[in-house]
Amino acid sequence: PSNGWEPGFWAMTNFQNQMMELAERARERVKNNQSSPLEYFMYNAVLDVDALAQYMEISRRKVRKHLTPEGFEKLSDDMLRRYAHVMHTDIETIKKFKSTL
Repeated sequence: PSNGWEPGFWAMTNFQNQMMELAERARERVKNNQSSPLEYFMYNAVLDVDALAQYMEISRRKVRKHLTPEGFEKLSDDMLRRYAHVMHTDIETIKKFKSTL
């Protein structure tokens, strides 16, 4: 019998737990108007800024700008739709997230 999968299993479990913790911290920042809802959904989708930028095919600088409340407010529905698709959610969920906190 092989135990070769066990280290990988625990590494992935720890990574997922870390991302969920980051998502909860992001939720608090969104609630306090220190971040945009995109940060929460990014971590919830187990992504970081680099991965999100790559999937969105935009620069990391733009993603970081969109993670701010000011940058988020300026996003078009088309760009929000792209983010929603990448993060496996819908545009309305992202738009209404802060009001649900």
